[in-house]
Amino acid sequence: DLFVDLLEEEKENKQVMINKIEGYLKEAAELNEELHVNINYDGYENLPLKEMEHTLKHKLESYRKIKEERVAQFHVLRAREVKLSEQLGIALREFKCQVLSEEQMMEYGRYLAEKENERDMRFSQFQDIKSGLLQMNINLEFVPNLVFEKMVLYEEDSKFVLTEQNMILLREMQQKWERREEEAKAEALDIRMKITELWDRLHEDYAHREAFLASVKGYSISVIKTLRKELERCEELKRRNMKLFVGEIRKELDDWWKRCMITDEQKQSFLPYFSDCYTEDLLELHELEVNKYKNFYHDNIDIFQLAQERQELWDKMLELQQKASDPERLFRNRGGQLLMEEKERTRIQKELPKVEKKLSKYVAAYEEKNGEPIKFNGEPVSAIIEKQWNDFNNRKENLKMVKKMERTRLLAVEAKLGSQIPSSSKRKVENSPARSHGPNKKQKMTAERQGNINRRLFPRNNLRARARPEPDASIVTTYTDFEDHLEAKDQDGIYRSSVLPGRCLRERNTPAKSTPNITSKLKTPQMHTPAKPPRKNLTPSNILKTPCSVPKNIRSAQKILYHKSPVTAPRLTAAKTRLPIII
Repeated sequence: DLFVDLLEEEKENKQVMINKIEGYLKEAAELNEELHVNINYDGYENLPLKEMEHTLKHKLESYRKIKEERVAQFHVLRAREVKLSEQLGIALREFKCQVLSEEQMMEYGRYLAEKENERDMRFSQFQDIKSGLLQMNINLEFVPNLVFEKMVLYEEDSKFVLTEQNMILLREMQQKWERREEEAKAEALDIRMKITELWDRLHEDYAHREAFLASVKGYSISVIKTLRKELERCEELKRRNMKLFVGEIRKELDDWWKRCMITDEQKQSFLPYFSDCYTEDLLELHELEVNKYKNFYHDNIDIFQLAQERQELWDKMLELQQKASDPERLFRNRGGQLLMEEKERTRIQKELPKVEKKLSKYVAAYEEKNGEPIKFNGEPVSAIIEKQWNDFNNRKENLKMVKKMERTRLLAVEAKLGSQIPSSSKRKVENSPARSHGPNKKQKMTAERQGNINRRLFPRNNLRARARPEPDASIVTTYTDFEDHLEAKDQDGIYRSSVLPGRCLRERNTPAKSTPNITSKLKTPQMHTPAKPPRKNLTPSNILKTPCSVPKNIRSAQKILYHKSPVTAPRLTAAKTRLPIII
């Protein structure tokens, strides 16, 4: 019996061990499916049951830990999803089991990260929109009536559900309030402009204006109500002073006519301007006319501004041209005035074509849009510009012709008088008197200066300064008479260089008139002129040598004799015999 009992007990233990092994194998199969792994237990069938049971038990423990870790990680991710679901109003994702594979776990984490980014972005947008709505609510003094508007403005930010639908409603609310704010701004601005116009026409006191405007800043509901009351008060005063209002609006209409450069014919066509029946209808007609030209000016303000800018450049160009034609400006060059004028002229030459090109572009766009050219004082803008340039070029050509005719006339006059016309309009420096030296001092001249000694007897300025009359026929002689007279002698046996005894050579050929009959107390030595006078080393000391001091009039003649002059004077013929120097 004991043996039988032992055998039965062993059989039961064997069966228990087999059941455990089967349970381990079943659990291993489940773990294979849940963890998406392959638990390998090949060759275990050859092991004893006890060893097999022990090996499977230890192997399954490692996979159980992996499962527990994944389940815990899933619960963490699930908690994040639940929170996002409450904030974003989204549904939870469904899974077949709580144990996810590594790929599923990573994909689930990326999904939650995207939703968290979306939540943060929506929350940031909500805060920005709410901040703007609160500011608009303060500016407008508006009390919200809708539940959603109250929830947005007055409840905590964390209680706002960031669903897609709520975000759409929030943006619609923002757009609605922005339109309301723009309308309030426009209404307040319009009322203020109307009040200002009425104040100007009523000649309202400026102290009252400033006090009122200081008390009604902004565009809230209360401010707009106050502005409306002031507008009603001014309208009532307008009805009481209709004649005054018509007169003021006519002045305003004149100003807009002037800005738009309207012709007299167009002004005459507006008959209400000349009516004496001061009614509201007459005032309304004037207001419509003012608005008409005001809108026309503002719609084409680019054209009017460019036209004004071009006219300013044009006037400045004409002014500079007039200054350039004034020869006296060379003597008034103080503070670099000529340089400033040249810079201004260069600037105008660059700016004027650019402005005209831009103006022509806007004018062409206006003509294309309206089908007719824009006119200033009844003429198209392009025609005005072309006419101004034609007149400008014609004036230049006429000025050139006048100068040419004047120069031709001067050439004819100078040809008769035997002088030359200056080739340049530059100012000639007057001959400065030579520096006087003492009787014992000599003026030293370098070789370079000696080589540049002028052979002219008189400077050009002395010749041009004299006004010569037409030559008299009674005193005109021929060159033959002059040669015959060279052979003649006077009573003292001295040759004369003039045709008649009491007459000297022409004034241009002698530095001073000769006075042969007047005796001088000064004894001036005579100089004998050789047949061919030397041309080199010609100095005043070699020509005139006086043992005593020379009077001032003689020294002046010497200085004039050797003073440089740009004018070529006629040369004297060398005398065959000795001639005295007449002083």
